[in-house]
Amino acid sequence: MSDHSESADPRIVEQHGDETSIRLRDRGWDKWVDGFIQSMKLFVWVFVEVFLASQLLAPIGLRTPAAFDKLIDAQPPTWVPFLILIFFAGWTAAGVSAISSLLRKLFGSDLIVLTTSEVRVRRRVGPFGRERVFTPGSIDWVAIKGSTRALFISVASREIVIASLGTWPDRRFVAETLEKRYGLKTPSEKAQGAASAGWTADRSADGFVQLRNRSHDRSLIGCAGAISVFCWIVALFGIAIRLIEDSRVLNLTIGDVLRPAVAVISTIIVFWAARSSRFIRARRNEVVIETRFGPWKRHRTITDASLQVSFETTTRSLEDIFTLEAVNKDTLTKLCVRMDDATEVVALARTLALQTGWNLEIAPQALQA
Repeated sequence: MSDHSESADPRIVEQHGDETSIRLRDRGWDKWVDGFIQSMKLFVWVFVEVFLASQLLAPIGLRTPAAFDKLIDAQPPTWVPFLILIFFAGWTAAGVSAISSLLRKLFGSDLIVLTTSEVRVRRRVGPFGRERVFTPGSIDWVAIKGSTRALFISVASREIVIASLGTWPDRRFVAETLEKRYGLKTPSEKAQGAASAGWTADRSADGFVQLRNRSHDRSLIGCAGAISVFCWIVALFGIAIRLIEDSRVLNLTIGDVLRPAVAVISTIIVFWAARSSRFIRARRNEVVIETRFGPWKRHRTITDASLQVSFETTTRSLEDIFTLEAVNKDTLTKLCVRMDDATEVVALARTLALQTGWNLEIAPQALQA
């Protein structure tokens, strides 16, 4: 621990025999500046929360603050309160999460206790918190991930946050301590020599190994399906409102006609998405990218190239982006891009390097993720 210059601070690290206790918390004046900014956002949240509550309570005769007595519309359509209620529920949930985050930042702490037989984690806000205990053998990997650079462990295929406070070097120190003490690996290190995570591989008669990302296909179908269901709900809800307003005559507007038309188009897109697929076919010194979407197909062949896994962080959301590219005569071809998790990118890169014989370069950040 003497090698850790930034985080081996007696205020957060204690050693008692074989037991190591590491306590992380946000320190310095900057946390109060961030807390003030978040408090101003919460002030806006409270204002909107009270306004929405007034719109829901006023029609049933309950008193509301004088500043919110006036309704949005004296006689709103029957569906307006329903939409306000949905937005109110989502807005409330977001505010509760923001309040919890603010209290954690100002008064919270993360305590990780490492012993020979167990890892104890207690994430607290003031005196409140819950302790979780893990055995070293149950931990699959440890990694710093996400836009907040939180410290994760994987237990029974579930990703669990064990630390999000302190500085990045503090959490990196905890991760390195876990790796050294219990022989844990990062997801990328575990992927070495393994099949490409999330991909299926089939060998064809022409010598190609055909790789297909089934999980990506399912995600595309799921997104398109969710949009289609939403479009149909909106379309049918609009028609139902017209029937409620006047059950004798169905007076349809242009919007009532366009909404079902959009729903039908979205259903067609779902059908095409179900037939879509993206293959990466590899053999010695050759990679073929084949993309299919409905009746359309596209092929691209790459030869005499090298592979590289790059790393960058977005300036706004602070998300890590890991990209696998084939480099051929200064031409870059993206083969796989993932946010905040390099495991799949690194595994696919090693599989393609093995099949093609191309040189592979991996950014150090990808190996640590």
